[in-house]
Amino acid sequence: MDIMAFKSSPSIQPYETKAMDDFTHIINGMDIEGVLNGGDLPVVVDGRFTGEIHAERVTLGEHGLFFGKLFAAHVEISGKFNGELVCDTLNVGATGKIDGSVKADTLSIDLGAEVMGSIGRAT
Repeated sequence: MDIMAFKSSPSIQPYETKAMDDFTHIINGMDIEGVLNGGDLPVVVDGRFTGEIHAERVTLGEHGLFFGKLFAAHVEISGKFNGELVCDTLNVGATGKIDGSVKADTLSIDLGAEVMGSIGRAT
């Protein structure tokens, strides 16, 4: 009986999950309902979210759908948002669509974006 020994290669490093812990990602095709407290970590919505999100930074991707209430310091919207949004800084990308109540201290709307509803200052 032959016994073989394998030496670990210094070029192979263990898989690090830290990068995955740096943000919350709702991927395209995922449908989530509830309350999400992202804390200081960013939240990226590429799927469908119904409910309430509290986070430091939220990005609604081009395929993302959001229905509910969103409270964050910084928000970028390239998908479809329907509901109530309160933030310090809001950037609506060219593919972004908002229908609802928006309260933001700083607002940027790219050419092609659609915003319907009320807009006011957060503070």
